[in-house]
Amino acid sequence: MFSIYRKFGLLILCAASIFTFRHFVLEHVIVFGDSMSGSFESGSVLLSRKYGLSNIDRFDVIVVDTGKHNVIKRVIGMPGETVSIYNDFVYINGTAVMGSYGSAPGGDNVWILQEDEYFILGDNRTNSIDSRSYGPVGSDKIRGKVIFQLFP
Repeated sequence: MFSIYRKFGLLILCAASIFTFRHFVLEHVIVFGDSMSGSFESGSVLLSRKYGLSNIDRFDVIVVDTGKHNVIKRVIGMPGETVSIYNDFVYINGTAVMGSYGSAPGGDNVWILQEDEYFILGDNRTNSIDSRSYGPVGSDKIRGKVIFQLFP
């Protein structure tokens, strides 16, 4: 009889461990839409780390809660920086962002980020709703940092 209780206890412990791991450590994310095309296509399955979100760096891909749903975007501007878009180019504190992350079609604008805000853009800039539309996102809206692509 003791072994049945022991097995049941082990089963409960495993279920609690899986629940804890899934809700507090890692989570899978499915990409919908083509705002990240070039990096992740619609239907891609990603693994997102939910802990250590204070270690977000420029150009990391993060999962953000917009209030309606989660989106996957790339970090361009860091807390305390000034991000400007002028003539379809991105500038951080007046310095042009070089490489493929330096372009952003659309109107000219300037955002001054608070100490807990990030400026995010989709990699497919012509087909992305991002900080250019809804402004910088607070650190409290960041749900995870993409660490691995599971599929394809």
